Amino acid sequence: LLLSLRRPEHAAPALLAFTVRAAESLGYALTLDRCTDCGGALGREGAWLAHARGGLACGTCDGESAGGTPVGAGERLEASAVAALRAAAAPPPRAGGAAAAAAAVGALDRLLGYHQDRRALSSERMLVALTSA
Repeated sequence: LLLSLRRPEHAAPALLAFTVRAAESLGYALTLDRCTDCGGALGREGAWLAHARGGLACGTCDGESAGGTPVGAGERLEASAVAALRAAAAPPPRAGGAAAAAAAVGALDRLLGYHQDRRALSSERMLVALTSA
C-alpha cells in the first residue's frame, strides 16, 4: 500500500483496496457480483449501493423494499465506480481509475458511517485506528 502511494494516480485505487479490506475486517463484506436483493445480474449502467442491505442493488430493485428493509440510505454508483469496487475486492486487488476509485472510497465511507450510526469514519481515520491498535 505504501509503495503505491508514491505516485498520485495510484493513491485512490490503493486507498480503495485498503478500505475494502478494512471494511471486510470490520464485518462489512459487500455483495458486489449480483443484486443483494433478487440475486440477479447488475446492469452495465451502474448500481445502487444500498447501505442497509450491504451491497449493490439492480435497476429493478433499487428504490424498492426487500424483506421489509427499505432501500432508504444509499447512493447511485456509476458503472466505473462499481468496476473499481470489484477490482479492489478481487484477490489480488487490481488498480482501477483514480476518479472512479475516489468515488468508490467516498461511497464506502458513507456506508460505514451509516452502519456505525454516527459521523462517517473516514478511510484515513480508519487507517490510523487499525495501525495504532
